[in-house]
Amino acid sequence: MILEASGGITLDNIKDYGRSGVDVISLGALTKNARWIDLSLEIENDEEWRAKSEIA
Repeated sequence: MILEASGGITLDNIKDYGRSGVDVISLGALTKNARWIDLSLEIENDEEWRAKSEIA
């Protein structure tokens, strides 16, 4: 069994949670104010890619 600590954890108190013996710590503060980027990943099979490449 893996024990996870989450909720109310900050950069100021994370060491206390780490010392408690939990296996995993979830820290929303890492991503709360992070900059974001919107991107798309389109995957095509080889035949579609080759067909488009030959036309171009």
